[in-house]
Amino acid sequence: EPEYSPHDVGGALKLYFRELPQPLLTSELYDKFIAAAALPDHNAALYATQDLLNTLPYSNYETLKRMIVFLATIAEAEETNKMSIRNLALVFGPTLMTVDKRSEDQPVSFSNMGGEYGTVSKLITFFFFND
Repeated sequence: EPEYSPHDVGGALKLYFRELPQPLLTSELYDKFIAAAALPDHNAALYATQDLLNTLPYSNYETLKRMIVFLATIAEAEETNKMSIRNLALVFGPTLMTVDKRSEDQPVSFSNMGGEYGTVSKLITFFFFND
């Protein structure tokens, strides 16, 4: 029976989310999530993000909720696994949010990586713990 490392599981999750026809946070809401995470007022950013989460399709919301709780659980073991919220947001931000589907030979755009990081790090830190 084959053994799988945590890296194998993480890679499989990223591949699954990348292959979805629509990202979990949806293409239509992408710019709004980026803008909400960038709001200078912390509370305004959280309220705007929650409002956007409430507009997600049910299946996206439920899948995202479980994924974020899973990532938060991983972050809780940072001392052991070296995966902080920052690292997880950098790794999974583009996977959960990427709007464009590129072919293998197209370059990756890093123009919104900071916004994706900001959005996903806020989700891991502040959302879905009481659902």
